[in-house]
Amino acid sequence: MRVIKAAFALATIIGCALVLNGASARGQDAQSKAPSKTKVVLLGTGNPGPDPDRSGPATAIVVNGTAYRVDIETRTNPDGNQRAFPEGHNVNAHEISAGVIYKDSNVTVTAFPTKHAMESYGYRFDTPDRSIVISGDTNPTQATVDACHGCDVLIHEAETPAWLATRPETFQRFAAKYHTTTPELAELASKAKPRLLILYHYNGLSNEELVADMLAHYSKPFVVGRDLDVY
Repeated sequence: MRVIKAAFALATIIGCALVLNGASARGQDAQSKAPSKTKVVLLGTGNPGPDPDRSGPATAIVVNGTAYRVDIETRTNPDGNQRAFPEGHNVNAHEISAGVIYKDSNVTVTAFPTKHAMESYGYRFDTPDRSIVISGDTNPTQATVDACHGCDVLIHEAETPAWLATRPETFQRFAAKYHTTTPELAELASKAKPRLLILYHYNGLSNEELVADMLAHYSKPFVVGRDLDVY
């Protein structure tokens, strides 16, 4: 089943931002204009493998301070099955295809096809003051470039070639088809031209080495995302 989590797009959380090495000044410059009504919150920047420092990939888009609460209110009302847990959450799942999949007064969410081991989609979020694109797991695609096309923020997965070289040959073959290396991401971002590139769902060495690897291929503003960063 193809699933989009409404909470993925419309949760509210507070966090802190980290910008590393040579990307620091450029990332700050990109965010130096007037405070935005739209915030990007990196809920998790890791991958399915357990990591004490990084949760699995999840991103929240918060517009005008709004959380998606219809499901929560339904489950916590006097007849709800989670009434004893007022902070309970649930997945609102529905089948999707490419195109606009959600729209309200704050945000329009558009799905676009990506390339992974199964049918998969990335998402573009258009709000009154920002455009944000999230890749999900994917090999580089023209659809991602087209979805961004000068967007304010592009959040994209990345794996360093050095890290991949340490993995089993079977995974290397898999990654070549369905994931994105830092040089490939640099090439994609150079075409997509986001105002800020955020790396997430990354596998690499230290953060410093990951930044250095990107700086060797990409000179525009970027940051390495960490859990609970806010942009």
